[in-house]
Formats: sequence, C-alpha cells, structure tokens
Amino acid sequence: MNKRKICWITPDYFVDCDLNYFNMHEILRHYDIHWIVLFSKNNRFKEADFEQIRKENTNLTIEFFRFNNRIRNPKNILAHMRLGKIIKKQNSDIIYMNDSVYSPWELPMFYLLPKKHYIQTAHQGEVHIGMGHQRLLNTLRRLVYSQVKYVNMFSESQAALFQKHFPDSKIFRIPLALKSPTMVLFDFFHLEQSIMQRILIC
Repeated sequence: MNKRKICWITPDYFVDCDLNYFNMHEILRHYDIHWIVLFSKNNRFKEADFEQIRKENTNLTIEFFRFNNRIRNPKNILAHMRLGKIIKKQNSDIIYMNDSVYSPWELPMFYLLPKKHYIQTAHQGEVHIGMGHQRLLNTLRRLVYSQVKYVNMFSESQAALFQKHFPDSKIFRIPLALKSPTMVLFDFFHLEQSIMQRILIC
C-alpha cells in the first residue's frame, strides 16, 4: 500500500528549520515526501548538505530549484510559474509551503496551486512598523491568506495577531525553538481527520 505524499517546499533561508533528521525520519515513516528546496544566488546551503538524509530515506526525493534574480525582479514571474507547475505535477496529498509571500511575482504560482490540501506558513501575524514595502506586503497578505484555510505559525502571540486579520483560518502553532513542522503535519492528518478524508478524495 502506497503512503500518502507530501510536497514540501522550503526556501534556503528556512532550511535550518526543516533539515531536522529526527523529525524528518519520523514523518517519512508515515508519508512519502518530495522536498523542493529553493536556492537563490546567495544561498547558505548546498546540494551536498542533503546527501545524508537523502541516502537514509528511500521515500524522500529532493529537488533543487534555483532563482537567478533578486526577489522582486519581474523576471521571477516565469520562474515561479515553472515552480508552480512542478509542485502541481507531484499530485501530492498535501502541499506544505514553508514560506511567506514577499513579491507580487509569486501570485500566479499561488493561484495555480490547489488549496484544499495546502498549508501556507506565516512568519508574522501582521505587517509591523519598520518593515519595508508595507503597503505591498499588506496587499499580498490579503490576496494570499484570504484564500488559504490552513496556516502554520511559530509564535502564539503572532498567531493571535494573524487570527484578528484572518478569523476564518485554521492556524497550527509550533514553538519556534522546535524548528520543525512535524506537529503541523501530524495535526493536519490526525486532528482534522474528517477534513482530510474529503481532501484525499479530491
């Protein structure tokens, strides 16, 4: 019997949250994972950093996707569209996007993806004073999080702020010190069984 499948997307700047051998091994006992790691021109990690975990898990596949332009360069719209097609092609039971939305060029990819089995991370409960491009970020957040039912966050206080702006969202909370989305995935599959049954039929 085949395991259910997760398509898991992590940008380079959040890899240290997800490259957790113990928790990844535990999840892989229950699910197949296709892990897409997003590299930029100045990425901290390299492909060799993933060799050990890849070799130890036959049901883990890792794909590296590279962005060659700065985050708000309009050329990225084509790269994001390619990424969206790659994610969609996986035909996974759940999509876990461990990233927030910072650029309008990400929107076509976002709207391309199915939402019934999609978890989007939010690292801030709202756009704070001092953050750059506040008007743009507020617009992007409204366009994205209003369409997402399941959201992963790393702070109780930030989750409370987020819930005020998006009261219909189902928020999974993970203390930042745990540095792993393990609890999100298990909560999503086990505490929301009736919802997941409908999702997995789709």
